[in-house]
Amino acid sequence: MWRWILTIALALMGLQLPVAQAADRVEIQTNIPFKEILNINGWSRIYVDLDNNGDEFQGELKLVLVDHKSKAHPLPYMKEIKLKKDENKQVYFDVPNQFSTRYYDESSSLQLGLYENDELIQKTKVTDNSRRLHEGDISVVVLDKNPNSMSFLNQARQTTEGASNMEEYKKSYSMADSAYWEAMQVRNIDPKQLPSVTHVLHNIQILIIGDIPAGSLTDEQVGAVKNWVLSGGKLILSASTPEELLNQFKDIAPAYQKNPGMTNDLAQLEIISKGTKLPFTELNMYDKNLPLFSIKENGTGKVLFANFDVNAQPLVVWAYNQALWNRIIFEHGLHQNMVNKYGMYDTPVDMIPGVSLPSPFILLMIWLGYVVMLGPVMYMVLKRRDKREWAWGIIPLTSILFCVGTLTFGKNMIASEDKIYTVTNIKVINKDVADVSTNAAVLIRSGGKMSVDTGEQFLPPTMNIERKYEIRDQEIVQDETGKTRVTHNKVPYMTQTSLETFGLVNGIGELQADVTYKQKKLKGTIKNNTKFSFEELYLQMGTNQIKIGPLGKGESTTIDVEVKPVFNQQQIFDRERGKMTREEIAKQRYESMLMSHSGSGKIMLVGSSTDSYPVYNLADHEVEEHFLTVISQPIRIKNEANNKVTYPYGTIEVGVTFDEKVHEEVGQIVMYNGKATFSLPVPSDFKAERVESPLDNIAFEPVKKYIYHAKSREWKELPSGKALVLQGNVEEYVNQLGEILVRFVYTGDEPVYVPKPVFEMEGRGTNQ
Repeated sequence: MWRWILTIALALMGLQLPVAQAADRVEIQTNIPFKEILNINGWSRIYVDLDNNGDEFQGELKLVLVDHKSKAHPLPYMKEIKLKKDENKQVYFDVPNQFSTRYYDESSSLQLGLYENDELIQKTKVTDNSRRLHEGDISVVVLDKNPNSMSFLNQARQTTEGASNMEEYKKSYSMADSAYWEAMQVRNIDPKQLPSVTHVLHNIQILIIGDIPAGSLTDEQVGAVKNWVLSGGKLILSASTPEELLNQFKDIAPAYQKNPGMTNDLAQLEIISKGTKLPFTELNMYDKNLPLFSIKENGTGKVLFANFDVNAQPLVVWAYNQALWNRIIFEHGLHQNMVNKYGMYDTPVDMIPGVSLPSPFILLMIWLGYVVMLGPVMYMVLKRRDKREWAWGIIPLTSILFCVGTLTFGKNMIASEDKIYTVTNIKVINKDVADVSTNAAVLIRSGGKMSVDTGEQFLPPTMNIERKYEIRDQEIVQDETGKTRVTHNKVPYMTQTSLETFGLVNGIGELQADVTYKQKKLKGTIKNNTKFSFEELYLQMGTNQIKIGPLGKGESTTIDVEVKPVFNQQQIFDRERGKMTREEIAKQRYESMLMSHSGSGKIMLVGSSTDSYPVYNLADHEVEEHFLTVISQPIRIKNEANNKVTYPYGTIEVGVTFDEKVHEEVGQIVMYNGKATFSLPVPSDFKAERVESPLDNIAFEPVKKYIYHAKSREWKELPSGKALVLQGNVEEYVNQLGEILVRFVYTGDEPVYVPKPVFEMEGRGTNQ
């Protein structure tokens, strides 16, 4: 007996031997850049190093999410692996951070499995409960050979003005949720660890490049940082940054050149020290013709240049150094998080053109015909032939035929062909680069397998990820060039499938605008140098939308329009969309999509086009394609009379906070024995010289109006019946956060409705 047991044991061991050998010969190591500070709304790149120590190997790598009960939940991300004998290879997965952080529960982890012939031969843990940023925290990465460089920012907190603590400040003054931080997380990393892909850099808000050896960053890393800035990143350079890198970033940085010298203009520091005598009288500057700090906007990001060595004395040991950087970060908006670019909301994408539900009357007639045929008609026929027992076979057979006929021919009542509707938002950064977010709805009428290809400029599309763990019957394969194929093996019958992706794209082109502002009128020319023809083109100034009309590709048009104060009156929509027609809902979403391109502090050209822009290619289906693309681009308008920059009425979004007896309703402020405080943010790269608001409008008569005088830290009452005009001393009214504050106070017994005030601002760019 023992011989049989030994034989069986040896046979089983032999079956396991190939698997064990495969596991031993292929070594796996993984790495996730910025693993400790991943943003839950961002993406990760998981690098996988494979080292084949044996014969040729062919198999697959798959990602699996393991929960706290050690249950594995397969993810759709996989890669085919081919390794020659003794070959080393690196591959990567681009995945949403919801999988690489503790998105689902505190004990879940991401694992990587190596498969051969669908059999798991090796697995390794990719993440072990990677932590995320706390709500309101700002992530900062520092490149500097001094490991403690800028570490004091870890303790940085917002200072308040006119309030004793943060909670009082939030109640008294207006700040958007993204306009303050609770804390910063600062990490000093080796330059080699800096990612060379833009979407991974978007996990951080601020990158500080300090004193690192020349040549520490590759051309790929520098290019990724530039694209990151163009699409919303905040970069800080300084006199401690190597000359080579300063030259590499010159095209996106403020104008500087090496011109060393000393400065004794320390007024900015004296403000920070609140009258305390400075322990130094001069500072060594990189460029003696520049101020301590200068900034330049690039696309939706910014580059700040500190005109001194951030690691050198006397500033590095100055007691107010932390307060200085605290203020600089606030004043220039470096703390502000990017708008979530990884999602498009309230678009008409699910309203596929040519897809509609059949008329209820037709459905009723079909149902009545079916009932009548199986009821009285069948009964009379079978009774006349004395074959009533046939009903036992005729009824189920007729039901089957009716269902088959409905499924076969009924789909044509909803859509005549398989369709894809691609809705795209494009934010033009410059003539070469645009930030593109796109989603699509696909209708494969008969269901079944569907494969979608996207190009290397886009991240792998997400497809109907609705469940907590299970993403069934999906497969996402990204090749070595970055191209992706997403496959859904079991699309249900007559079910729309959604796709979504984004990326920085070349070749979109730009809109050229030469527009001036004079006597409350905008005049100038606009030329369309994009690849799209616009059915509609608008000049968007906050909530003020001026229609320009259609503009074909390569065409130009002139504008001559008057700009009037338009108070923020939001359109009232029926919240019960069931009472709206499909066309009304689609129109509402289209208008919402247009308005989403209005930028605070920016004048935007916004156009819509139905030209073909195929981001998604269906590999195994012939489909009818429909497109809607909205393109936006910021422009600057100069005052024709004095060459100053002007932000017309409504251009800059006004924030508002109020007490418990005041609330906002449909764009108006409802006041009853309370106060509301409005904040006008002054753009960080702008010096305001004139601010105007039509507070003499009759709509503001019921309230008392005050303005905060930041210099004296006092609220000053404004005369009734007069417009607000600040000129010559505007800086006295700009608080530490770069805002001008106006307060309405109402003490009446009956509630009143007042609109939000609108402002016009004139001045010069700080780099002008």
